[in-house]
Amino acid sequence: VLTSLVWQAWALSLRPALELGRPVAVTGQVVDLPDTHEDRQQFLFAVEAIENWRGPLPRRIQVSIYDQRPRVQAGERWRLWARLRRPRGYMNPVRFDYERWLAADGIDARGTLSRPDEAESKTPASGLPAWRARLSDHVGSVAGSGQGSALLQGLIVGDRRGFSEQTWEILRATGTSHLMAISGLHIGLVGGLG
Repeated sequence: VLTSLVWQAWALSLRPALELGRPVAVTGQVVDLPDTHEDRQQFLFAVEAIENWRGPLPRRIQVSIYDQRPRVQAGERWRLWARLRRPRGYMNPVRFDYERWLAADGIDARGTLSRPDEAESKTPASGLPAWRARLSDHVGSVAGSGQGSALLQGLIVGDRRGFSEQTWEILRATGTSHLMAISGLHIGLVGGLG
């Protein structure tokens, strides 16, 4: 119990102050495959530094860009101006607990890009996130288009960005949505052992 309380206090100390409403310069790396739509992009950002920041740094920030640019790639390092806020969810005991899900994923803040013209790419894509993006693109190009290709990308690389709402409904109805959540890990373990 004591360990849980200490960990919880530490995790809560990484969240930005509630009154923080001004944009701050955040430097870090894109550590997940960006979820890209026509006019919006969302990704996880591992924080390396925040200018004029007091206290411990958030581990990861879920960043949203509501603009056509900049377009980020997995594994790239950026310096972005973002408005940070604490993650929060609805306190409804019968619904999905979004805040708890963010905390379990190590996401200590959510941010919105506030100055797209001042976003600065520091280094090109590298590391495991970039390799995962390249592998997902390769699987998608070999498998073709459609939901079959999206399922292969989900199983092999854990890239579920191409799933349609109808595919998710089928997975939920057949009880196989859990397979999508963990099978990529299992396939990766077997491939690594092989």
